[in-house]
Amino acid sequence: MSDSTIINDETAAPEPLCRHLRSKRMYLTNSFDAEALADENVESCYGHYWCLKTGYDYGPDRDRVKRKVCKGHRSCYEPG
Repeated sequence: MSDSTIINDETAAPEPLCRHLRSKRMYLTNSFDAEALADENVESCYGHYWCLKTGYDYGPDRDRVKRKVCKGHRSCYEPG
């Protein structure tokens, strides 16, 4: 791989949240966009996420639901 093909993660656009991811903040602010724009490091403050497909803290793929892991590599992911 040449230096010109290396992608700088800091300048790459963040991957959109899964449209099925939910947290308390989304209901407090009445906005999916507020959660999408929030810093990923605040996850520990709001803590609990769940999936709309299952209604639980694990997704249809039986993996845990968290903001940092509900990304494109999962089979159940749909961009929001």
